[in-house]
Amino acid sequence: MAVVAVRQPGDRVHALAEHCSHLAGPLSQGILEDGCLRCPWHGSTFRLTDGWNITGPATAPQPAFDTRITDGQVEAQLRT
Repeated sequence: MAVVAVRQPGDRVHALAEHCSHLAGPLSQGILEDGCLRCPWHGSTFRLTDGWNITGPATAPQPAFDTRITDGQVEAQLRT
């Protein structure tokens, strides 16, 4: 599964599935705003911390990953 990772101040890293849950838009080309990532295709907005969809047209949350930095490498594991 392709992943989009966002690094925030304090070395916090959030990771969501790359393809929007609405129509598979490329979230890596999305816009960051207020702790969320907005899909460039139709404007669905997902919270970085947990993938919850804040605005539609998406009706499903975005798969989110737990992350950590180990020896300078970002590691991500899909949340279940």
